[in-house]
Amino acid sequence: DLSEYTVDPSTGDAVLRVGADLHLVSGAAIRGRLAWGEENALPEASFPLPEVKPLNVAVRSDFGYMHERVMPMSVSEHLTSVDAYRTSYGSVSALVTARGQTFVAPVVKEKRTGGRDRYGGGGSNMPERKYKVAPGHGGGGLTRILTSRHVPLPPPPPGKLDSGERLALLLATDPLSATGEHAFYLVRTDASSVPA
Repeated sequence: DLSEYTVDPSTGDAVLRVGADLHLVSGAAIRGRLAWGEENALPEASFPLPEVKPLNVAVRSDFGYMHERVMPMSVSEHLTSVDAYRTSYGSVSALVTARGQTFVAPVVKEKRTGGRDRYGGGGSNMPERKYKVAPGHGGGGLTRILTSRHVPLPPPPPGKLDSGERLALLLATDPLSATGEHAFYLVRTDASSVPA
């Protein structure tokens, strides 16, 4: 389906846009078809179609900085800090800071003596996962995490269930300061929290 067209007034060439593609019909082919139709006076379906050439368009832009770039992670180059800690569920996790971001990653799965996995109750035997803690979407990429440390919380009082909440202290650049000064942030790192 033809979306739109334009005609070059000097050459008579027509550029047709069909969907996202551009096609060129030469002015000579258009004039030849019109002349053939006037001479032969046949039904329109019997007119020979002019040659339509697809146009190859290369768009150059200076917006390269906006393109997403995926760089492979190199532990020796990008890892800034690792802080391992025991969770209230009996597993071991680590706060991993790399490339200015902080993640929580599982470290080891505890084994019972005898080599069997420990049963942690319904829902507790789901595989652990890695998730991003900071920075989230709010800073627009301005916040850069320099290091992170787990903040141990006191055990819950007797008779109370552990909420599973975990905290970390982050040292990061402050996106609100004019000079990118450093600031400390206390953020939640449990899986149910939203990235800071």
